[in-house]
Amino acid sequence: MEQILQQINGKSVTGIIYGLVNITDFVKTNQSIRDEANIIFESLTPKLVHNHYKIRSISFALVEYLFIQNFEDIENPLIALSNLIFGLQSVNKLIVRSAKISIRIITQKIPYKLWWKDIETVLETTKSKECELKLLKILSQLNIELPAKPFLKKLESPDKKVRERTQIILSRCTKDDVLRALSKYKVNYSTYRSVCEYLDNQHDIIASRSKVQSNLEQTDATKNLNERQRFLYIDHPKLNENDMDENMSVSLGLLSSSTNLLSIDSKDDKVDLNSRDQRIKNKPSIQDVFDEETNLNTIENAKSKPVQKENPQPTQPEIENKFYSSSSPRASDEEDVISVKSAQSKSSIASALSNKSNHENQSVKSNASLTKEKNEDKSSVSSRLSMKSQHSESQKSQSRKSALQSDASSVSSVKSKNSYLEKQSIRSIISDHKENEEKIKSEISESQSENHITKEPIGRLVKKQVKSPLFNLRDLTNCTWLERLTFLDVISKSLDDGSYQNYDGTEMLECALSGALPLHRKVVDTAMDIISRIIVLFPESLTTRNLAIIVKLCLSVSREFGDKESYRDLVEALIQEANPQMAIEAAIESELKRNKPVNSPKFVLMIIKDHENKVSQYSVKTVEDILSFFIRENPISPDSEDILSIICRLHHDVAIRFYRRQNNQNQTILRRFIPHSLQNKHNKQEDNDNDDFIIPTNLTKHEKIEILHKECKKGDRSNISLISAMLDIIEIDDTKDLQKVFTCFLLLYVKISQFHYQKIQQKLFDLSSKYFASPHVLDILKSPKFDRSLIQGLSKFCWNCPTSVFNGGEDLYETLYSIFCEIDGRERQNIVAIALAIERASGISFTSLPSMKQIHCRMIQKITQQFYVE
Repeated sequence: MEQILQQINGKSVTGIIYGLVNITDFVKTNQSIRDEANIIFESLTPKLVHNHYKIRSISFALVEYLFIQNFEDIENPLIALSNLIFGLQSVNKLIVRSAKISIRIITQKIPYKLWWKDIETVLETTKSKECELKLLKILSQLNIELPAKPFLKKLESPDKKVRERTQIILSRCTKDDVLRALSKYKVNYSTYRSVCEYLDNQHDIIASRSKVQSNLEQTDATKNLNERQRFLYIDHPKLNENDMDENMSVSLGLLSSSTNLLSIDSKDDKVDLNSRDQRIKNKPSIQDVFDEETNLNTIENAKSKPVQKENPQPTQPEIENKFYSSSSPRASDEEDVISVKSAQSKSSIASALSNKSNHENQSVKSNASLTKEKNEDKSSVSSRLSMKSQHSESQKSQSRKSALQSDASSVSSVKSKNSYLEKQSIRSIISDHKENEEKIKSEISESQSENHITKEPIGRLVKKQVKSPLFNLRDLTNCTWLERLTFLDVISKSLDDGSYQNYDGTEMLECALSGALPLHRKVVDTAMDIISRIIVLFPESLTTRNLAIIVKLCLSVSREFGDKESYRDLVEALIQEANPQMAIEAAIESELKRNKPVNSPKFVLMIIKDHENKVSQYSVKTVEDILSFFIRENPISPDSEDILSIICRLHHDVAIRFYRRQNNQNQTILRRFIPHSLQNKHNKQEDNDNDDFIIPTNLTKHEKIEILHKECKKGDRSNISLISAMLDIIEIDDTKDLQKVFTCFLLLYVKISQFHYQKIQQKLFDLSSKYFASPHVLDILKSPKFDRSLIQGLSKFCWNCPTSVFNGGEDLYETLYSIFCEIDGRERQNIVAIALAIERASGISFTSLPSMKQIHCRMIQKITQQFYVE
C-alpha cells in the first residue's frame, strides 16, 4: 500500500494512473478497508482537480465508492467538498454522477452548519448554470431548514428551473426567517408581494389546523380514558380482608397493563386525522404563489373561508371492536399478565399493603368521577359539534347508546376470566418474591466482599474541531518581501488556531523556507519563528535537504539575530528535534568553502553538550570530519577546544588512528586533547538489555494468550465476549504476565475504528475495571520492549479506565517526556492525552516536569488547548 500511495503522490502522470488502477484492484479484492480508507481518501482529494481527465475520472469513482462503503472511517470528508463541487461542471457524465452522489452523502450525513458556508459561497459566486441547478436540486431534496437569504436572489432568475427549485427550498423555511431575509435583501415588488401573501395564507392555514387538531385530540383522549376506567372498576371482584393484600397486587398489575393499552389505542387517533389531511390538500402551493401569473383571488378566498373539520363518529361495530380491544387481550392473554406480575419488586408489594385501606374509597370515588367525566364529555362533544346538522347529532347519540350496551354485555364475559387470572397471578407473586429475596441477599453479600471500583471513567477527551484551511501552500521564492511576509503571517495564524493539521508537515516547512530565502531583514525574524514551531509540531519534516537549509540559515544570521528570541527558539528546536549527527555534518558542510570555522563552533558545541550521551554513537566519518575541520582554526577558539576535547575523550580509538595519520603540526594540536591514560585501545562494551519475553512453563497458558492476541487483532470484528472469557481463564502470576495480556488488550484499542469504539465503549470500560484496574499496567511504558505503535491505544485506554490506574501516575512523567522527544508529531498528541488523564487524576501538571525544555513546554500547552475535558 505504501508503494501505491507513493505512486499516486508522485509527479508522473503514468505513475499516478498506474497507482489509481492498483488502488481500484485493492478495493475490489479486499472486503474491508477500514484502516486504509482515510489514507486513500486523503491521497485522492487533490487528484479530483488534476489536469489529466483519466486521473480525475478514476479519482471521482474511487471517492464515490469510499463515501458509500466507508464514510464513517473517513476523518474529515469536508476537505474534498470544494473539489467535488468543481466536478459538477465537468462534461464527463460519470464525473458529474459521482460528484452528485458524494455531495448528497455529505449533505445528508454531516450537519449543515459544517458544509453550508462552502455551498453558499458557490451559489453566490458561480457563473455556471449547470453547477447552480445541480446544487439546488441536491438542496431541494433535503428535509432541513436552510437560511432563506441566499435563495431570494434566485427567485428573480430568468431560468424557470432555478425558480422552481428555489421555491421548494424556501417552502421549508420559517416565516420569521423569510421576513427577516426580505428586510435585508431588496427584491422587486411582485416577488415581495407574492412571498408575503403566501406566508400570511400559510400561517392562517397552519393555525386553523392546529386548533382543530388540539380539540379533536383532547376529546378523543377523554373518551378513551373514560372507557378504560369504566372497564377497570365495573368488573372489580369483591374479596375478604384476608385476600385484600393479594387483590391489591393484582389491581396494580391491571393498572400497569391499562397504561400499556392507552399507549396502544392512541394509535387509533390517526384514523380521525385522515379526513383532515385530505381537506388540506387544496391549499395553494408555493409554486403557484411565487408565479407572477397566479390569480391572487384564490388566496383571498381561501383566507375568507374558515377551515371546518368534521369528526365522524364510529358506527356501532367499530365501537364494539374498540371496547373489546381494551378488555379481551387482558382477559385472554393470561401469560402476559402473569409475567408482568412476576416482575413486581419488593417495593411495589409494600406500597400495595400501605394502600389497601384506601382501596374501597378509591373505587367509590372512581365510579362517581366516572359519571361526572361522562357528563362533561357529553357537554364538550355537544359544544364542539354544535355547527353540525341535527341528523349527525342523532347518529352520535345512537352510537353512544350502542357503546353502553356493549359495555354491559362484555362485563359478564370478563368476570370469569379475571377470577382465574387473579388466582394465578397471586401464586406467581408469592413464589417470585421468595426468589427475589434470596437474590437480593446474595447480591448484597457479593457487593460487600468486592473491592469498590469506580463505575465511571475519569472523563471523555474530545478534540476540538479543526477549522478549514485558510490558504494553499505555494512556492514564495520569486515573490517580493512584502508578499512573503504577508503569507508567513497567514501560516502563523493557522498554527495558532489548529488548521495546520490539514497540511503535511514537510510541505509546510518547505513553503516557510521558500519564504525565508533569499534573506531579508524584515522577513527573517517571522520566518525563524514559524520554522521553529513547524519543526516542533512535525519533527519528521526535517529531511536531509530541509535540515541543511535551516542550519545554513542559522549560521548566516547568527551574528545579527543571535540575541533574538526567534533565533534561540529555532536553534533549540533544531537541537532537540534534529538528528545531532546530521546537524553537525550540515554545519560543517555549510562552512567548508571558508576553509575554517567561523560561526559553526558555537552551534556545534551546543548540539554536542545537549546530546553528549549520543556522541559515542557518531560514525567514524563524522568524528574524523569534526577533528579535521576544527583543527584548522588558528588560533583555536575556546568553543573549538571544548569540541575537540569531548570528541577525543568519547572516541579515543578513532582519535588515535586519526592522530597517527596527521602531520607534525596537527599532531601537536591533537596531543593536548588526547589524555595519556586513554591512548591505549579499549574494547567497546555492549549493553545487554534484559529480555522481557518469558517462555511460559505451561503450554496451555501460551495458547490462551495467543488466542487473545489473535482476537484483539481483529479490530471491529473482535468478539468481546470471547475476549472477556479468555481474560477470565488466563492465569496472571506476575507483572510480566500482566503486561503481556495488557499488550494484547491495547492492540484492540489500536485496531478498532472510532465509530465502533463509541458503540462498545462501556463494555471496554467494564473489562478495564475488572482486569486492568491496577496501577502496574502503566509500567508497560518503562519496558524497553514497549511497542511505540501501542501509544494510540494507551491514550484511549487512559480515558476509559478506573481512576485507580493513575495512583502514583505522576512518576511516569519523565518516561512520557523521553518518549515525547523521540516520536513523530501525530503521536505526540497521544502522549499529551495520556498526560492529561494523569493530570486529571493526580492534579500535577505534565509541564511542571523540571527536565522539560521550555520550547517543549510551550508546545505541549498549545496541544492541550486543542482538547476540552468533559
